[in-house]
Amino acid sequence: MTDSGVRSDRVSVAYYLPPREDDYSESNHYPSMFADDVARDLLPFGGEVEHKAVFQLSPNDERASKVIESAFAHHGGHGRYGRELSSILSGFGNQTAHSLVSNGADTFEVAPMNDANGQVIGFSVLRLLCVWRFAGFTLQTIPKNAVVDANCANPKPLNRRPVWIPRDRVVHTKLPREYRRVPSGLRALRHMGRAVPDFAIQNLNPDGTVQIPYDLKELRGIEQRAVATVTQSTGWNGRWTFGDAVTDYYTMRRFLRFEEFKIRLRRAVTGTINRILAVAGATVGFTAEVSLHHLPTLEDIAASRNDLAAGRLDVGEMMDQYSIHR
Repeated sequence: MTDSGVRSDRVSVAYYLPPREDDYSESNHYPSMFADDVARDLLPFGGEVEHKAVFQLSPNDERASKVIESAFAHHGGHGRYGRELSSILSGFGNQTAHSLVSNGADTFEVAPMNDANGQVIGFSVLRLLCVWRFAGFTLQTIPKNAVVDANCANPKPLNRRPVWIPRDRVVHTKLPREYRRVPSGLRALRHMGRAVPDFAIQNLNPDGTVQIPYDLKELRGIEQRAVATVTQSTGWNGRWTFGDAVTDYYTMRRFLRFEEFKIRLRRAVTGTINRILAVAGATVGFTAEVSLHHLPTLEDIAASRNDLAAGRLDVGEMMDQYSIHR
């Protein structure tokens, strides 16, 4: 219960996982960079491109808009003063993209918000951790190291028993099918990218000489090829990790592939938002969906590939064309 008497009628348990000592034993250099790059460039902070909102609500109902803004407001920390709907949904979309490329999937509980009289006045969108799905139900498990979330309204002591969440309030989303192997591939790179390899210190004699000779340049080349291979389906360039080993033509091809990946991911995120709105609308009493505008499309990608094949595409012009930070 909040100070205003508004209460979230959630079924799931609010908790967080404190960092463990071994959380920093792996660098996660490339997986973190990839997820950050996707989240940063998927949707514009502030929800606008050239002063035009990228998310548009249909029908444009003021009551529904305010309810939706309130439900998503705590997701994402970016936006203009006032946090309009497009800004709020962009923040949520970037968070969801980060979770999808890191974990492959994301799960939300859509919980009604009740006033002091028990009347449904809105809804909340709750991202769930540690969940399993069985026969239409979602099972939330509580890890042993979980700590009660004191920031949650009306926090309660943790009960370690699993929590069953009904299907009519759960929205589950995954990466598009063609990218399902991306998270596991990135996890395979988690030991790479350190300035000094793990074995380097153990490979030193007491006098500082090397026990077993190795070629650091060759090692870096192997890492670059591994990053290029794992990220091939998405087109990510590893922040120019392997730029010197790729010609300008293939650099541009990978760039367009990464833009295509982001377009398909934007569609998945928008579909997730609309499924949340469908679940919430059935309880709160509204019908609404959002659509994306003023961002690159798959048709733009096809046209750019034709221009690239014909030698009409300049690197600088191409990057300007697909920039969402204008």
